[in-house]
Amino acid sequence: ALLKIGLFLYKNGLFMQVVSKIDILDQPVCNKTVSDNYNVNSVLHEVEVSLEHAALKEFRSRQLITDGLIILDTYMSFSEAVIDSYEINGDCIVMDFVYEGNTIGDIEDSDCPMKIAPGTHSLMYTPGFKAKLPVDQPVNYYTIILSTDLYFKLISHDLCLHTEFEHKIRSKESGYFSEQHGTISPQMKWVINDIRNCKREGGLKRLFLEAKLKELLVLQLEDFKTKNEPELTESVLRGDDYEKLEEAKRIIEQDYVNPPSLGELARIVSLNEFKLKKG
Repeated sequence: ALLKIGLFLYKNGLFMQVVSKIDILDQPVCNKTVSDNYNVNSVLHEVEVSLEHAALKEFRSRQLITDGLIILDTYMSFSEAVIDSYEINGDCIVMDFVYEGNTIGDIEDSDCPMKIAPGTHSLMYTPGFKAKLPVDQPVNYYTIILSTDLYFKLISHDLCLHTEFEHKIRSKESGYFSEQHGTISPQMKWVINDIRNCKREGGLKRLFLEAKLKELLVLQLEDFKTKNEPELTESVLRGDDYEKLEEAKRIIEQDYVNPPSLGELARIVSLNEFKLKKG
């Protein structure tokens, strides 16, 4: 029965698939196919992927999978340069948060390269692509792949904040929400950390996850909007605020897996929460 369902999805294009395969490894980092229809009653699978190879210095990948949603939380480090063949099939929205890694890859049948830079986030729509990414340094990323069905359940079609992006989706035109990648903020790290450490189960976990995904999208859109209004940040910060922000950044980077809460960080560096968010 499962095979028949899978064949139906493939034949009718009602699926999204994510594949990540390192050239020197026998097993893929990820090879998951789900329905593109976000179903609140579908099972929420949590998977720990384990890979071994003489050139693999360290690897960990936690994956959260359900209909309409795939989350990849991955760190990998090799003793030699490798190639990551990365493929997405089906209409989807990709929320990328790169903690470590700096590379530029080639996208098949496209003149636009795929860029990965540390400390950055991006929001992209794609009807599908294939890319090859050279990896010659540690890579740590948190990638959320949403079906368009789930995306529009989180953010209304009519919201003026994403008019151009929504047009790309309707036109099936691959592209980023903003050509300039954003900077991962402490608040984004806290939300991601909340998802990682969620102990809830069943329907409560799904409600929590949906709320956090929406919060992350809000933070991304806010950051992209702020980048078009740089004077807003400049007008908020004064005097030694910049030094305090640098101190906050160092604290987050020292323990990005379990960072302090926004309130705790504000107390540690003696800066109010509003300035931490804006900075």
